[in-house]
Amino acid sequence: MKYQIEDSLHRSVNQLPHPSFKEITDAPITPMKEHDYITAQASGSHIRCAAWRNALALSMLCVTLLGGSYWIRQSLMVNCMIALDINPSIEIMTNRKEQILRVTPMNADAEILLQGRHYRGWALEEMLETFFHDFSENASANSTEPTILLSVYNRDADYSRRLNEQISDQIDAVLKTTHIKADVVSQSLTPTDQQEIQAVEYGISQGKLQMIKDLFAQNPNLDMKELALLSIKELLILADEQELHLDGIKRPGASVVQSPHAETSQSAWQPSKDAENLPADVRDDEADEVNEVNEVNDDVRELREAAAERAEKESKRAKEKREAASEQAEKESKRAKEESEAASEQAEKESERAKEESEAASEQAKKESERAKEESEAASEQAEKESERVKEESEAAVEAGSEEQESELESAEEHSGQDGSDHGDISGESDD
Repeated sequence: MKYQIEDSLHRSVNQLPHPSFKEITDAPITPMKEHDYITAQASGSHIRCAAWRNALALSMLCVTLLGGSYWIRQSLMVNCMIALDINPSIEIMTNRKEQILRVTPMNADAEILLQGRHYRGWALEEMLETFFHDFSENASANSTEPTILLSVYNRDADYSRRLNEQISDQIDAVLKTTHIKADVVSQSLTPTDQQEIQAVEYGISQGKLQMIKDLFAQNPNLDMKELALLSIKELLILADEQELHLDGIKRPGASVVQSPHAETSQSAWQPSKDAENLPADVRDDEADEVNEVNEVNDDVRELREAAAERAEKESKRAKEKREAASEQAEKESKRAKEESEAASEQAEKESERAKEESEAASEQAKKESERAKEESEAASEQAEKESERVKEESEAAVEAGSEEQESELESAEEHSGQDGSDHGDISGESDD
């Protein structure tokens, strides 16, 4: 989808108007026959100044548009896509000036290698030199003789081919300054949206995915996920062993992995039928050449057998890794299930214990409530008794007080009567 958007942007920029300044200034101006207060034209120099100002502003606008569109096409729009597969796998986007717009890591090794590097704005040649120097410093002993797959995409096929050769030469020049001895194989890339999604899923570039699809198209029994785990050299060996031809791959001339259609890979060389008519020394020379060629073929056959054996070992190792990973995953799943069951059983026990504690607490609270009720009733009864006792004491006290008061009154009356009698006696004596 993004490539369709880029093509659409290219077409839009190309279709922008490119007006000629001369056509604008020489365009005839027909004055209006009648003017109102808005369209009334000034006379004299004001008209000429206004026309020149308008023409100058329009020309400046055109220059700005043209310059902006040119700058966008040269600097911001993706012109080429370059995929490199060595493990790490990366994809590089460049503009028309062969400057880096972005570098995308396609797997974990690439993320580690690109960590701390910001290549945006770098020249392509400088970026490749720095990248391969970083790769050589981080490469292990087993990866010092890799095969590098270079894939280039550009709408112009000729430009794509030239850029492919240019980058191959640059990579060869950089590798000569490092300890890495590598072959560079190249191809023209045809990216698609679906291919981009699959490449991200497998953790490889679109270039390697295109190569794997070519192999899968000739042998559908292959597993694409397993092929994605193989290196580029192993894929080439596999192609030769199964006689799968990669038409789009350009290999170095001295590569061990040769086309399955080569004559030397079919059978050993034989002397010519007319060898008996040749002089002895010529026959001997021809026999020596035949022997040398046969020895070379034997060496090639041995190399192929060794490569096939190595590929078989790698396939077996990958299968063992998958089985071990599957077994480990099964163990982890079983362990997780056991832990889940144990946790469930523990939770059930905790729930039962909490239920028992809750019932015990409820029973204890009930007993406490009954005891409190009994104590309350006892206290109420005691209070009632105390109230009756106080009442009785109060009544007794009142009754005692009343009796005492009556006694005092009687005493007072008796005393009062006695006083009156005495007073009468005193009065009688006085009369006398």
